[in-house]
Parts: sequence; structure tokens; C-alpha cells
Amino acid sequence: SKGVLLIVVVGLALLSFIIGDFLTQGSTLFNQSKQTVADINGEKIKITEYQEMIDQIVIVQKIESGVSEVDEQTMQQIRSYVWENMVNEKLLTAEAEKMGLTVTADELSDQLIGNNVHPMIQQRRIFFDESGRFNKSNLINFLNQIKEEPAEGVDNQQFKDLQKYWLFWEKNIKFAIL
Repeated sequence: SKGVLLIVVVGLALLSFIIGDFLTQGSTLFNQSKQTVADINGEKIKITEYQEMIDQIVIVQKIESGVSEVDEQTMQQIRSYVWENMVNEKLLTAEAEKMGLTVTADELSDQLIGNNVHPMIQQRRIFFDESGRFNKSNLINFLNQIKEEPAEGVDNQQFKDLQKYWLFWEKNIKFAIL
């Protein structure tokens, strides 16, 4: 008589364990809400997008400052900068779309490598010559290096970091123009 009761109790315990696991980890519907860090103008910001931006800024910081590690105070500043930047980008993009504003490929190219190189690019030490001044040929050489496959013996991660570095500036120039 107590065996049936024992089977029911054990069955309910197993069922509640399975349902609990499903609700906390297994369901993509519930898991997606955990992945969203913000909703800006109806556009969801995923934690992976936020973290990718942080990683990109860390790479930029390392290249710009010449350090191999970023301290905690700098990381806090980076997180704050990324958050403000993401909010501003989403709002600016939405407003620009409403007004029909865009940055053409020609406009962007002119500001990146053309006759009117943007001051943000001209201020990057990575493009300076021996005299400490911006050198357009250094910029062109840099772009040629990151567009090709890395040469034998070149650190693949360093190659990817340099590509992310350029993409960061390209994106910032585009939003500056916009």
C-alpha cells in the first residue's frame, strides 16, 4: 500500500527536477531573455554584442597605449564608454534612418584613405612616420597587410586584433560623418 505512494512521490520529485532544469537552462525562450542586456528604441542589445565591443576597445587600448594588459580602472572606463557608445549609436542610427541620412561608400573611403583623411585616423600613432607625423603611405601599407592572409610565422591573433583595430576606427569615422 505504501509502495504506490512512494512511486508517486519519487515520480513527482523527478518531474519537478526535470521541469526546474528546463526552466533555468534548457529553454531557448527563457535563455534569450537572459542574453539581452538592454532594449534601445525597441532594438535588443545582446550581452554577446556588448562583450564583443568591450573586447574590441580593449584591443584598441592595447595597440594605442602599447600595454599588454588593461588594469581594472581602465576596464571600468571601457565598459562605461562602450555602453554610452552603443546607446548613442542606436539612437543616431534610428534618427538618421528616419531622416534618410546615410554615409556613402565614397564618403567613407575619402575620409579613411582619400584626399581628406579624417583627423581621428591622422592622430593614430600606428600611422606615423619617423618624424612623428601622419604618413598616408603607412596607412596604405597597414591596410594592405590586414587585407591579405597573414604571412607564415605571423601570430594569427595579432593579425585579427589589427583587423578589429581598423574596423573600430572605420565604424567611428562613419558615425562621426553621420
